[in-house]
Amino acid sequence: MHDDAHAAGVTRAGAAFAARRAELRMTVQDVVDSGALSKSALVNFENGRTWPRDGNRDKLERLVGLEEGALTSLYEQGAGMSRQDQTEGLVRAGAAFAKRRDDLNITQVEVAEQKIMSVQALIAFEKGRSWPREMRRAELERLVRWPPGTLASLRNAAATPSPDLDGVSAEPPADPSTLMLDAVKLALTSALDKLKALPADDAPTFIAEARPVMASLRSLQALASRAVRANIGSVSAVQTLEDITACFEDLMGRVAAHPAASLGQKLYVARRKRHLNVQEVADILDMPATTVAAVEADEQELSDDYRERVEQLIRTLTFLKL
Repeated sequence: MHDDAHAAGVTRAGAAFAARRAELRMTVQDVVDSGALSKSALVNFENGRTWPRDGNRDKLERLVGLEEGALTSLYEQGAGMSRQDQTEGLVRAGAAFAKRRDDLNITQVEVAEQKIMSVQALIAFEKGRSWPREMRRAELERLVRWPPGTLASLRNAAATPSPDLDGVSAEPPADPSTLMLDAVKLALTSALDKLKALPADDAPTFIAEARPVMASLRSLQALASRAVRANIGSVSAVQTLEDITACFEDLMGRVAAHPAASLGQKLYVARRKRHLNVQEVADILDMPATTVAAVEADEQELSDDYRERVEQLIRTLTFLKL
């Protein structure tokens, strides 16, 4: 296959995987902890530089709930994209973001003031001349209140195949929302088994072994929320979401109490106990909400000043009387 076609295929598959991972609120570290790919290999794949081996692709697909062979299919679709299609994808995503930003009356200077990216870098992106890194894209999406992965989806929209009407079954398909809920329940059973198998809370390996379980529960929370929206009025869907949330909150509390807990894990538990959301904590700390979210996900290091503020807030929230 021609080098340009191969690069286009890897770019499409990598971007689609990154969008799916973002949708599930799964971090790079979560993928690394699953054993699917190393950090550098994942970054290279999602940025269209390398194509994972068959076994690794299988692991990635299972991790984010894609059908077997989905990444290969995306690769083959992308390999048929011309260089013009790729360029148009960048232009489309940048223009869509610029319009959304204007609709919300957010100026380019205001984006820069939040330290998401410089005005020059933002202009280059909105004109389709550059593609922001994953964390920058996530911050931009949060800023304009777009779901995670929207920009990657916009970039790849031209390569989305049309439905094959000739292959439509005469029988009505199963309700996707019901199938989603059933899949979530099945995955929750597996996650609970892993939860029970964790070592003692004070074991040196507790956090390392708990991390992939937390990632699974976090992903299930996102899927269960979608199932609730798709099954309005379903007691079963709501109960499943509540069960997942309760398991996640309990595990996070255990992790935060461990001597090796991260600052982000401690902050998450402290604010949740006081029923504070990310924006409220950001206002208290006088820092961007995107930074708070990134810290809680262990995706961003803080300056000494910010770190001191967070530690002081954790102490305050911890010792306040309920």
